[in-house]
Amino acid sequence: MEEKQLETNLWYYVNFEIIDTHTLDTVYALENELHEQGIFFDTGYAFLRQFGDGQKDVRDWQLDWSLRGGAAQDIIKLLAERDITYQLGIETPTSDWSYRPGHGWVSDEEG
Repeated sequence: MEEKQLETNLWYYVNFEIIDTHTLDTVYALENELHEQGIFFDTGYAFLRQFGDGQKDVRDWQLDWSLRGGAAQDIIKLLAERDITYQLGIETPTSDWSYRPGHGWVSDEEG
């Protein structure tokens, strides 16, 4: 099977459905491994099962402007090599929005 190449100018969001403690431990262990290699990015956790509608909690990795020390393509390739199940979201950064520390996402028009 031919490996699909990811575009380097896009932002990637990786979601892991947390179906059990083993899944969560696997994701956290890989995060720690990446941190030990000097690779850092924003993460999040959605507590969805509390709503009682059958949803699972979700851990997410935000491989966007916050990614330091590595490439999204290499991280996603590592997930495939480790046979870790995930969903991938893709976003195109726009030039009229940027992140400014202390202000979050602001439009260039807002200064």
